[in-house]
This record gives sequence, C-alpha cells and structure tokens, in this order.
Amino acid sequence: MLSNSTAAGQTADIAISGVNMVFSVKGVIDAQDKYRFTTEKKTYRITVGQLMRTVTDEPFTLNISIQ
Repeated sequence: MLSNSTAAGQTADIAISGVNMVFSVKGVIDAQDKYRFTTEKKTYRITVGQLMRTVTDEPFTLNISIQ
C-alpha cells in the first residue's frame, strides 16, 4: 500500500486501463475509468476492481498524476 498526502488545491488525474476495470476514490467518486478532481490536504484511498465480476483476474494499469 502506497500512502502519500496531497495538498489543498492540487489537480488529481486518475485513469485505469484494462478490460472490465474500474476504480473508486473513497468519499469522492465510485466505479470510474478516468476522473479529474481538485484535492484537499489529505490522503485518498483508491480501490481497483472489476466492473462485472469474472472468474479470472484481469491485468490493468492505474495512472495517477497530481499537479
């Protein structure tokens, strides 16, 4: 688990690639494949999962940019 806090007023861009994959940011957004938001001074929890449950694991790439 990677933990790092953001400063207030930064721009966070999050995107996931892969078949059937989504992410959620606790308290911000649920089940998205890309999302941009303005941060608060805090640590965010990002959860990755499959949109439709399958028998096998699916590879994915999660890109996070904070400026």
